[in-house]
Amino acid sequence: MPKLNKLYSRKQIDLIRNDLINQHGDQCSICKRPRSDFKNNLSVDHAHDSGKIRGLLCFTCNKHLVGKHSLESAKNVYEYLLKYDPPVSTEEIWLPIPGFESYQVSNLGRVKNAVSRLLSPNNNGKGYLSVQLGRNNRRYVHALVMLAFVGPSNLEINHKNLDKSDNSLINLEYVTRRQNQQHMITNGKHNRAKLTQELADLIRSEVAMGVSRKELMRKFNVSKTTISNILKGKTWNWNNIVVSSDKEIK
Repeated sequence: MPKLNKLYSRKQIDLIRNDLINQHGDQCSICKRPRSDFKNNLSVDHAHDSGKIRGLLCFTCNKHLVGKHSLESAKNVYEYLLKYDPPVSTEEIWLPIPGFESYQVSNLGRVKNAVSRLLSPNNNGKGYLSVQLGRNNRRYVHALVMLAFVGPSNLEINHKNLDKSDNSLINLEYVTRRQNQQHMITNGKHNRAKLTQELADLIRSEVAMGVSRKELMRKFNVSKTTISNILKGKTWNWNNIVVSSDKEIK
């Protein structure tokens, strides 16, 4: 991975630095000493393998990341890396499935029965994987993972990387319907889908926050007329779906 100044311009690095200061204060992320203790600016640190921005470091602590250091500084460096760039565990952990205790599900998204035989999942045609837990009990794998490792919830489950077949615990999260739809829209996966009342509400809320209609047309793949009718509280026709709204934004 290239150095930071090869990835970003000087102006972009300054913006990143200011954002880190706003989030964590104008201090070194490892030794916690304030910027005023140092002659030079704190450096923006990034992971050289992934490019991920981690924190602000003084000259000494920046050296400690790659050089020799005392036991105390080693401890501080370890805590810093663990906080801002935690390792991804590849260890497979198995837990019984609540309500189906003779079956187990792992944090990597695999399911096995009482005799430790792995179950072969079926694809529902839309990318989601499911398994059969006894007679007439088909369950989605992502739901089983969250149920066993996080607990039950009335919220929806989002696949963070958009891969519906990746049911590893680290890729799953509970979200609201709006958050789930916004995630798909942001990543270009909500293309020409049915425009629900909740999506119309989302369009109105984004307009209220200053998002331009041109940007909304691009994100939602709708016409200027559709956006206008939504904001005026009129009935709109989109993809041969007629939806009415009783809300209006002035």
